[in-house]
Amino acid sequence: MTTNTDTTLTKGQTPAREFREANARARAGYWWEGWDGSPSEYVRRYYRVPAFRGDRVTVYGKPGRITAFRDAGIRVRFDEGPGWSVPCHPVDGVVYVDGDARLAGRKTRSAQ
Repeated sequence: MTTNTDTTLTKGQTPAREFREANARARAGYWWEGWDGSPSEYVRRYYRVPAFRGDRVTVYGKPGRITAFRDAGIRVRFDEGPGWSVPCHPVDGVVYVDGDARLAGRKTRSAQ
């Protein structure tokens, strides 16, 4: 058994692994506590945006509608453009038209 001045490591543990585990314990209680695992909930909690499927958004001045959530991002079908959904970053140039009214009173990045 290897000893350290701060903690005693058990067999198979390294200082780096112990550090990661200690950080994981320290992070408990942040935005992901109670997260149900869905991509939409992840986007809403992590980026603090009022993003919901079917809501109207404006991305860099182009109006559209959120159709899906994929890979920590949103998919938007624009009113004028291709007939399919385009991947967009949840906060990069996005104004949530419907979502701001839904979450009135909560501080979001689009309202800052």
